[in-house]
Amino acid sequence: MDKSKYIILIVEDDSGTRMLLRDRLRHEGFTIETASNGIEGLDKAIKLKPDIVILDVMMPGKNGYVVCSELRKNPKTKEMFIIMFTAKSMMKDMEVGYNAGADYYVPKPFEMDDLLKKIKMCLNKKMLDKIFDDKN
Repeated sequence: MDKSKYIILIVEDDSGTRMLLRDRLRHEGFTIETASNGIEGLDKAIKLKPDIVILDVMMPGKNGYVVCSELRKNPKTKEMFIIMFTAKSMMKDMEVGYNAGADYYVPKPFEMDDLLKKIKMCLNKKMLDKIFDDKN
């Protein structure tokens, strides 16, 4: 799998976490874009149409739940994978994220291996969907 053809958008207001994720995922071979808040993230997601959005919940401007919901309502972005990434790890918080349209939820503090597994699951599903679409 040529990971460089997959674009991952990281929407995270904490610069240290954003840069850590950016550097590690680039090291894994992915093409990475970043945004520092929900408004910028929503704009970039619409313009770039990334394969995966890693979306923090607690951000200034628009929070991650609002961004996720807006991405799901937009025909141009409704199919992209969204991984919610947050310190809000209570079951009710996760439920709000899934109800907003998140595909996966990664609580902070996080293990990079857990995040990489979720990314791999998204990409595997994307490949399966493409195979299915090509057969029809």
